Amino acid sequence: MLKRKTSLGILAVLAAVWLAGCEKPPVQEQQAAQNAVEEARKAEGPKYAGKEFNTLQDSLKAANTEIATQDNKFALFRNYTQAKGTLGWVSTSGPKVAQKARDTKEQMRKEAEAALQMAQTAVDTAAAKVAAAPKSKDSKEEIQLLESELEAMRNSLQNVKNAIQ
Repeated sequence: MLKRKTSLGILAVLAAVWLAGCEKPPVQEQQAAQNAVEEARKAEGPKYAGKEFNTLQDSLKAANTEIATQDNKFALFRNYTQAKGTLGWVSTSGPKVAQKARDTKEQMRKEAEAALQMAQTAVDTAAAKVAAAPKSKDSKEEIQLLESELEAMRNSLQNVKNAIQ
């Protein structure tokens, strides 16, 4: 009877140690990190913050690999600390990458608008000079050619303006 109580006690202690040692995978942290990467992707991170986005994505992959490695270990020896740290970094860095992408996109739009304005000014200046050019029998064809080129430039500028918007 004493042996039976002792055996049951030892078994209970082993079960408690086993349950305490079974660390759970960081599912919530993994989902939060995935959401952060997706937010950065929606903000066009790959296009406007490529290096940072790739680092973010690589870190998520590394964390997922570490989780898979820990999942394959015996339950008592699982340790998700490294994966949790990486996932935490991804979760906090994702919004920063998304913001950088939005900022870069806005800066590029402003630069494109400034270049468009300069081109528009150049076309307007050229049009004024063509309009003021002396018209003679010999220059009539050349002026018509310049006017058609100016019209093509105006159309191109309109296409650029539409693309920027």
